[in-house]
Amino acid sequence: MLKMPLKKIEILVLCLILFLCPIVSAQEYSENFAVPAHARTTRIVELENGGIISGYVRASGGPANDIKFYVTDPDNKTVLIYENTTYTSFSFTASVAGNYTMHFDNSLSMYSKGIELHYVIKPPIFGIPQDLFYTIVEASIIAIIAVLIIGVVIVWRRHKQARQKQTK
Repeated sequence: MLKMPLKKIEILVLCLILFLCPIVSAQEYSENFAVPAHARTTRIVELENGGIISGYVRASGGPANDIKFYVTDPDNKTVLIYENTTYTSFSFTASVAGNYTMHFDNSLSMYSKGIELHYVIKPPIFGIPQDLFYTIVEASIIAIIAVLIIGVVIVWRRHKQARQKQTK
């Protein structure tokens, strides 16, 4: 039944893995900037549908170091919001493609704030978020290996039965 030599099976599995795992690099960004007293500043990031962005925001300056940090999608809907934060990590998956706006609101403060912004963008693979895609690939590889092991066991048993018949 399984007449393919082991080397061909290994090559087939390797080709499947290479096909299913395109190399998609994450893009990393860091920036330090100031938000003046009683002001707001924004940063725009373009995301694909299914793209994942994660990072952190740190604010400093004045007796109360906090700012309001929030993100809106291309339709101006709030994706996430952090009131009065000095440090927060964030992460979300883009539900639509387009420009997402990161808002840094210092409008209630009498002091300028220094902002440290760091984030990583993981673009989708074949329209699927990277984390989900790699989970699917992992499950597929496990399934392929299981099928190959079952095939080898079946061939081995048939071979063993054939040898037993020959010795009788």
